[in-house]
Amino acid sequence: MRTLLTTSVLVGLCATLNVAHEVPPMTGFELAKAREARLRITQAQIRSVSRWAVAVEQGKVTDKKTRTLREDYDADGDLVGVVSFKDGAVSQETKFTFNAAHQMLTDTDYDGSGQMTEQIRYEYSDHGLVKRGTMFGGDGRIKEQIVYTFDPDRIVVERRSADGAQRLQTTTYRYARPSAVADYTGAEQVGADGTRDIAVIQRLDDQHRILEKQVDFADDTKSYVWLYSDFSRHNRWSRISKQMKHGGLEYHEDYRFDAFGNPTEIRRVNRDNVLIAYTEMSFERAHTARR
Repeated sequence: MRTLLTTSVLVGLCATLNVAHEVPPMTGFELAKAREARLRITQAQIRSVSRWAVAVEQGKVTDKKTRTLREDYDADGDLVGVVSFKDGAVSQETKFTFNAAHQMLTDTDYDGSGQMTEQIRYEYSDHGLVKRGTMFGGDGRIKEQIVYTFDPDRIVVERRSADGAQRLQTTTYRYARPSAVADYTGAEQVGADGTRDIAVIQRLDDQHRILEKQVDFADDTKSYVWLYSDFSRHNRWSRISKQMKHGGLEYHEDYRFDAFGNPTEIRRVNRDNVLIAYTEMSFERAHTARR
């Protein structure tokens, strides 16, 4: 089971939460972002997006590439499946179901052989926000409860034991501005013993876009800062720079988008501006979808 926080940083395109399980929107701001994402997908008539790792040799892109991930969407733009590949074969698959209000009802993991390994079923409040998740194992038995608590300036997500009595992990999101209009500015994840696992700080601009994200790990062996530039611009390269908090630049990542704002290419260059990794996305659209 994944943790609730991760170091994924492609804001607005990849959730701050990791891809093993997609977490339903917790705030009005996240609901708005989810609507924008669905609109990008439906306008482009996308049914699936494949991510390809393209081999780079001596700073140049080659013609050798390997598919690592595929995302599948329904006609309404909801993400209904994520397939991970290893050495050309399916290594894991996650399927999602939604109601007519685009609320995620189930999130189910399968291994490479198609065997169900884990499922989360979600419940929602009258305000449309997620309030509880129940996690089941492959044997159909309850493994954990996930409880969401909403306060004016924070959201607390607790992973609890099957009977709800024992707290296994707590993630707290803090907001400097109303969560209906802005992303969180700080988040912290602690284990059952109260030890901090991960802490995240985000700096936002006046338009509620992320300018900087800092991620600190419990053992102090890693502390990263990501800096964002031109992120919301379409049809051009937008840059995210990763650096050590107390060290130098590690790399830049440049993103290119289609006319609807969907990412099409990711270039990673080192501090000497030499290409070290390249990812491209391919799309299956409504008129060319798999049959």
